[in-house]
Amino acid sequence: MIKFLKRAAVCLLIAACVLGSSSPDVFAAKAVPVGKSPRILFIGNSFTYSNDFPDMVKKMAEQAGYKPRIETIAQGGYTLAWYADRKNTYGAQVYRKLTKKKWDYVVLQERSYSSVTEIKSMKKSLNKLIPYVRAAGAQ
Repeated sequence: MIKFLKRAAVCLLIAACVLGSSSPDVFAAKAVPVGKSPRILFIGNSFTYSNDFPDMVKKMAEQAGYKPRIETIAQGGYTLAWYADRKNTYGAQVYRKLTKKKWDYVVLQERSYSSVTEIKSMKKSLNKLIPYVRAAGAQ
């Protein structure tokens, strides 16, 4: 579990460094009042579901007084490039979720090593996905 959290933190740090210069507000989150039901969509891969990260977030949020409504789209080994492709089965699912529902937060998780080895692809994918994330009301 700790190994997973360390990897997740490293991936987030790398993403912040890569995106920071071109999109400084990418990681700016809005606050949801305690007692409310924030809608959270997780888009990722086995790192998302193997340790049931969405459920961990749900439990932490409930302990803090929130009633989160969480949905997950996660396929093992998937990259954000595949999710950004509407012709892909899971990519089409992502676009449906982002255009048919409103979200408070969307968590985009890149495949572990792709955030280091495929930076251009990750950035291109984020540039495709983030406008839909924001249009859905999410951060």
